[in-house]
Amino acid sequence: MAEQLSEHGKSSNLEFGSPCKDVSDTIVTPFVGMTFKTSEDAKEYYEKYGVSKGFSVLRRSSQKTWVRCDTVTTILYVCSHFGSYNKPVTESVPKQKQRPNTSTMRGECQAQMKINLNPKTLEWVVRQVHDEHNHSFVSPSKKMLLKTNRKMPEAAKNMVEMFRKENLPVNKVKSIFGGDSIGFNNRACWNHLRDVRQKIDVGDAQWAFEYFQKRQLENPQFYYAIQCDGEGRA
Repeated sequence: MAEQLSEHGKSSNLEFGSPCKDVSDTIVTPFVGMTFKTSEDAKEYYEKYGVSKGFSVLRRSSQKTWVRCDTVTTILYVCSHFGSYNKPVTESVPKQKQRPNTSTMRGECQAQMKINLNPKTLEWVVRQVHDEHNHSFVSPSKKMLLKTNRKMPEAAKNMVEMFRKENLPVNKVKSIFGGDSIGFNNRACWNHLRDVRQKIDVGDAQWAFEYFQKRQLENPQFYYAIQCDGEGRA
């Protein structure tokens, strides 16, 4: 949770972990002196701020500046357009067929937020902010496509699993949670179901392996063999 000051000088709090949506009216602009309980809180705040404006956020660097301490004390978050873009040269592909990935293309944007760990309070404090961008932001209809906005809430995951179990159309989950203003799409729903199936398969294989081991301990004559695929899965 971040302790913040509004434009009128009153403190306000931000709750994290809720589904991503257009929150441009509730998230204040970052400023020097903002404090966060954890670095993860700071990261989540800046990501949500970026989504509200229309840009993605990257963790650029981290440093350990305390003497004889292995703890990260400085973290720099930047706009995804930070830095220079070096276009790769591919001679085998005709130039007219080369299409750069504009979603992650860098354009020397200097927008950033740097946080330091306070040695006394062990809270993270914003020490440096640059809020000017040299590029246009994505439109509200495309905010869902931002990398830092592609987050599926646990409630949505549970609903996807329930819909699948009851043979209901899974693609309805997206519209229930807000349509195009949310941080996931229909593909994310199906990807979640795929991940669930993989976990179940791994769990079943582990159970069978432990059962065979137990049988072999009870009966040394018991023999079993497990065949794995190229990825090491049974």
